[in-house]
Parts: sequence; C-alpha cells; structure tokens
Amino acid sequence: MAAVGSLAADRAVLSETRGEAAGDIGKMKVDFQDVSEGSVLVEFPDAGQGDANRAAVALAERLTTRRPRGLLDAIPGARALFIVFDPAATDRESLSRRLRRIGEQPASSPPDSRLFRIPVAYGGETGLDLPLLARERGMDPEDLVRRHAAAEYTVAFLGFSPGFAYLTGLPPELASARRDSPRPRVPAGSVAIGGEFTAIYPTESPGGWRLIGRSPARFFDPAANPPALLRPGDRVRFERIDGEELERRLERTSTREKASAAVEGDPLFGTISPGLFTSAQGGPRFGLGASGVPAGGAMDLASLHRGNAILGNPRRAAALEMTLSGPELRVFADALVCVTGADLQARWNGTAVTMEIPFEVKAGDHLVFGHAKSGARAYLCVQGGLVERRPGEPVRRLARGDVVAQ
Repeated sequence: MAAVGSLAADRAVLSETRGEAAGDIGKMKVDFQDVSEGSVLVEFPDAGQGDANRAAVALAERLTTRRPRGLLDAIPGARALFIVFDPAATDRESLSRRLRRIGEQPASSPPDSRLFRIPVAYGGETGLDLPLLARERGMDPEDLVRRHAAAEYTVAFLGFSPGFAYLTGLPPELASARRDSPRPRVPAGSVAIGGEFTAIYPTESPGGWRLIGRSPARFFDPAANPPALLRPGDRVRFERIDGEELERRLERTSTREKASAAVEGDPLFGTISPGLFTSAQGGPRFGLGASGVPAGGAMDLASLHRGNAILGNPRRAAALEMTLSGPELRVFADALVCVTGADLQARWNGTAVTMEIPFEVKAGDHLVFGHAKSGARAYLCVQGGLVERRPGEPVRRLARGDVVAQ
C-alpha cells in the first residue's frame, strides 16, 4: 500500500493505491446481446451483481490496454459491459470472439484500486432530506450520518451525467427510494442516497435522489484527462467537515474556476440573433463513456463530413449546427466557409448562398439564415473548423451577443 499524496485542496484526497485481483472472467458464463448495428451488451448471467460488476470493470480495463480493431468504447454498468464498435471496421462475431479471448487471458498485473477520502458537510441546507430519512428509520440524524461516513464504498460505474459515480457499499438500513418528483436543481457536490447506492452530484443538475450533505471536491473537469475524478473500481470514504469549512472550500473552488474560464480561439462571428437552436458541433468523440460522457456530436454527420471535405478539414471538425431556423451573424474575420445540410435560405450580404459551394467572407460581412425550406439541420462549416466544447461540457445554445470563435 503506497501513499501517493493528494490532488488539490478543493478536491478529494487520493490517499493510497492497492492492487487487487479482479476475479477470473474466463470461468464465468458470458452472453452477448445485440443492441444496435454498432453496439453489444456483454452480460454475466450466472454471477451475482458484485461479481458481475467486477468482471465488467476488469474486462473494460483489459480492453483499454489490448484494444481490438474497431472498438470505440467499453462502458461498465452495474452488472454488464456496454461495447460500442465501428461496424465498418469489424463485425459482431469477430468482436465477440476477440472479447472472449481477452476475458480468458490473465491480467498482466492487478489493477490499482485507488482510495479517495472525500470531505462532506452533512445536514443543513445542503442535506435537506437527512432529517426525514432518519425519522423514517427511527434513528437520530447523527446516527445516520455516522453509519454513512463509517462505510467504505466502491465505484461500480458512472452514468446519468458526466462524472456521476454510483457507489456500492451503502449500509442496507440506509437504502431509500428516490423522490416521487425530482428537484429541478441540485447543487454540485451534493451527497445523496438513491436505492442501494450513494453518490455525489458532480455538477448542478436536476435530481431525484435523497440529499444528505455536500462535498466541496470537484468531481468533473472537462479540461482534465480523464475528466471524471472517480473511475470504476475506485474506493471511497467520506470524512466529515463542518459548514464553515465547506463554504471556505467552495469559495476557493469558485475562484479557481472563474480564473480558468478564459475564452478560447479567435472571434469569427458575432450573434445578432441566434435562431431556434444553434450550437457548435463536431463529430462524435468516443472513449469517455466510462466517465459518464456520451460520444455526442452532430446530428447529421453526413452533412458535417461533406462540408468539412469541401473545405479540406478533418471529418470531425466543428461547425455551426442550425436546427429548423438559423442565426443572423456579423463576420469579424476573413474566412472560407460553406453551407451544407438543410436549406435554410441562407443569404450573404443580401445575396442567396448556393449550397455546398465554398465562398470567402470578409470582416464586416453579414450572414442571415431563415427557416427551413427542406430538411431539419444545416451546417455552416469554416475552413480550419470552429472551437468546440470540451468533452462533457453541456451543449450551449447560441444566444444574442455570443461570439463564435475559430
């Protein structure tokens, strides 16, 4: 057991790593269930939930180091492994045979099991459900807190939202059904109970779990690699802090985040009016599913690829995706652009734009997109591409006054 120090003061403390055997996958029954043309679910039907989860995490880990041809992502779940692959590069049968062989091979070394000590302030305004949960169980709130903090938890999988880790190991007497109706806003860092799991909300979001406290640690950072602090197989212990310490650490976190929120790229367009729903979208980005980050990307990949090909860009370069009605833009810098996809009756300085024909805009020019004459989504592609959001950042709809950067 080796101490490896801590992260930042406003994040959780990573206090040790420990190699642990992941179980013998090769002796388990393994089933493959087709989900789509490019995805399959790997199940362990004869294993209990704990063993099945450990097998899914271990197989995902092996696939990371022995990546088969065509594999795009391996995402552990509570008792299964979701595999995404490129059907143009491999087929389901070949991939299944390869997965079985990898599962039967012994791991080259035991995986690291990292232990995080996560600070939590229980109760108060950030633990709204704590008194009710304690009353329902016939115990004092302090007793519930002691039991929750005394347990050691394991990250089973991440999902629901980027960085949201489902933790097993909750004392059975603390398990609780989710709320009948979710709260529209749950603060980032909220510690909660949902069914047999406990978890920490990594970002502000809607949520229906029972809130018992809050942590000042940062559990998801789109600029980090990987962006999620926790990963499947990690162990977690909660350490109590008081409300004053929570506020001090939250203030430090907020100050650092504001200081790092610099605008990237060079301004290219200014938004006079945004249209119905306009956003910068590139191709899907696979490989972060285990951090709870979906591949995302443009809805009409063929149109995005066609526009990028016309301009000599990489296929997945980001462009402005416009849905049903488009924006009115002022051009800030010279650029070569083209429009693909739906016909939104685009006009450049009052002149109709010909679809899929590149044209050079100059600083001070005016671009206007109307309502869809045909199709649903159009793409304004730019030579060199646009600045794209980081993986896991929420899609941001263009608003009046926004700047689009290259």
